[in-house]
Amino acid sequence: MGDDGQHRKEPSGNPGTLLSPLKVDLHFIHYSHHPKEAPECSADLPVPLVITWTPQSTLNQLHNQFLLVLYSLTEFWDVLEEIDSKAWILEPENPRRSGTMRRIAIGNNISIKMELDPRHPKMLPECCLLGADYAVTPLRKKLNSNMHLWNPDSSILHNLQAVLEIDFPSPATHEKSTFSVECGICYSHYLDTAIPEHVCNNSCCGQPFHQACLYEVWIMNTHKHMFSS
Repeated sequence: MGDDGQHRKEPSGNPGTLLSPLKVDLHFIHYSHHPKEAPECSADLPVPLVITWTPQSTLNQLHNQFLLVLYSLTEFWDVLEEIDSKAWILEPENPRRSGTMRRIAIGNNISIKMELDPRHPKMLPECCLLGADYAVTPLRKKLNSNMHLWNPDSSILHNLQAVLEIDFPSPATHEKSTFSVECGICYSHYLDTAIPEHVCNNSCCGQPFHQACLYEVWIMNTHKHMFSS
């Protein structure tokens, strides 16, 4: 254990791990030319891990550089944790520290997928509304016309609710099963890690489908047509 309570392995030609206070592991491999050559470093981060190294550098200095990168991402992770705790997250099922995407349930078969900028997490993210056209078209219009309402001093959820003129379903008041609808083809919610994201535009149907399932049905129908002609 180092002075800061981090796990540390000295040069031995084997991979080592430094565990940060933010629970992000730093993996490094020492080469035979250490310390002339920098160790190979990797971590589960949403930004590139750039380390400055000289022959006089130490593992402690490398670790301190790593911590500075982590602390620069604190606001980004705080924003994601607030979203995860106050909204129903459809994707990813098991978020990673490097993840910048969240798909949030808005209603039955309606959701919004967004990509956050780790360096500017409270700015308007890239947004994609998913669902049947008749349901998401009004929301797209509101998103385009209300962008001027975005306040970078407010939370992402508060801003999205103001811009879209909606209230997100809360884990405190809604069950996730309300939004975990099965695919109309394979009758499963998850296909590997994918969930249904294509919704029938018929307002009397509204059934969601996996993209892979739709493609498989299209291939089967194409082959049937070829062999029957």
